[in-house]
Amino acid sequence: MKREANVAIAEKARELEFSALIPLICECRDAGCRGFARMPLDAFDVIATQPDWSILGDAHGFRAIVIENASDRTIVEMAARAA
Repeated sequence: MKREANVAIAEKARELEFSALIPLICECRDAGCRGFARMPLDAFDVIATQPDWSILGDAHGFRAIVIENASDRTIVEMAARAA
């Protein structure tokens, strides 16, 4: 459900020719999470093509793209949360 919302956000940003960083919803498994991550539209397009990748937002103290392989998780890109 979170991925579908992010796809809709990305589609609207593309329609509006939005050039700034796109605010996307955290895709963690916590249904109550209200975190988000800002990233370029082209970066999200890459993530969205990978069924096992997800975005972790700033509510976790950092932003990251996570690859999930069965029960293992590998963080492949991480950025400190802006102060």
